[in-house]
Amino acid sequence: MLNKILPAIFLITALIIATGAPAASNGVQPREDWIDRLEPIIGEFELEENNQVLNLPIQQLDGENYINLEMLGYLFDWTVSAGEEEGVITIEKADNDQQIEFELTAEDFNGRQLVRSPIEHDGAIYIGPALTRYLVASLEDQNVNFIAWLELTDQHEQTEGRLNYNVKLWNIAERPQVLNFMSGQTLELYLLSNSNIEWKLSEDRAYTMALRDIELEPDELKSWDESAELPDRISGEYILAGEITAQPSLSLNQLELVIE
Repeated sequence: MLNKILPAIFLITALIIATGAPAASNGVQPREDWIDRLEPIIGEFELEENNQVLNLPIQQLDGENYINLEMLGYLFDWTVSAGEEEGVITIEKADNDQQIEFELTAEDFNGRQLVRSPIEHDGAIYIGPALTRYLVASLEDQNVNFIAWLELTDQHEQTEGRLNYNVKLWNIAERPQVLNFMSGQTLELYLLSNSNIEWKLSEDRAYTMALRDIELEPDELKSWDESAELPDRISGEYILAGEITAQPSLSLNQLELVIE
């Protein structure tokens, strides 16, 4: 069943390659290959809601971390477009007339210093942590402290019966953020079929019960590259969901996959 993992585990929905998304596009619809990845795949399985975290892929450019502006806009149904003046980006909120403009070379936003200016790369606009936080606060009245992203890794080098994955957590807040954990467990993953949990990462695992904290400095990104053995019974189509098990938990994005 799992004797050939190379063709066995693959994403039905393609991984988002952030550099391929269009830039400020005068309202052109975003690419479908990453739209699906930004929408919740199922609604029946709900983790604890935490509006401090957004699920977006993190792109490293010139050694710095960014997110794709149009992907952020898609999450909140914003229209991202080029302004009338060259080098000006306009964002409009769909359900009202609220509009925000900023220069592509902006070093501050609404009088607040940006960690780094927006940049254009391969036809897409990328923004740093401060501008991400300010836009969401200004347009959505939501305080976001974290960007979190789950992806599968080494899909062409999987060892037999294992799931290789990476979780990134980026502190985009102005201040250090402390995550409180009730045990030695940091991550939980779930394989779901018809909203039923068929497997979870903590299955048959033991964790220390000691309380502990993880502190992230402003603009610090923490990454977990890990691997988990899958039981022989796991075969078919699944939703891979997950969370960072802090208190409160930080939900991760969901992925569709097939295991044969």
